[in-house]
Amino acid sequence: YMNAAGVPYKGAMEAAMKMVDAVDDFVQADRIATNAKAESIHWTLLLVNLLAAGLALLIGQYLSRKISRPAIAVSQAAAAIAAGDLSQPDIVVDTADEIGDLGRSFNKMKNELRQIMGTVAASAGEVAEAAGRMTASAKPCNRPGFAPALTFSGPGRLGANTG
Repeated sequence: YMNAAGVPYKGAMEAAMKMVDAVDDFVQADRIATNAKAESIHWTLLLVNLLAAGLALLIGQYLSRKISRPAIAVSQAAAAIAAGDLSQPDIVVDTADEIGDLGRSFNKMKNELRQIMGTVAASAGEVAEAAGRMTASAKPCNRPGFAPALTFSGPGRLGANTG
């Protein structure tokens, strides 16, 4: 083989083939290194995603409990009040959100009910006392066949005479 100037290409083809082989070896080595980096990045991203998912689950569980605990406390206190137990202590409210508002309103309602029940009990006692005084001061009627329409059978027990 000769070039345009008539100089033989002696060894030029072998040199070119060596250069092609060297470039090919370089590309192959670069491909191997790139694949290793890609695999490393793949495993790193997988690990980061797993850690993020675990952290998201923990945060979700924490927030769920933070929200549900006060709501459960209100529900349990409401059940106790529905059963007639107004002696429940106030619900501890440490949030400034809607659940906190619910807890504060519930505490206020319970305390108002407690006060109303105390007033009703005091009034019932006064009524029973007045009925007792009225019964004690009433003159018995000794007419034959006369039966009073109401009888008094102890403090706070006013009832109809059935016989």
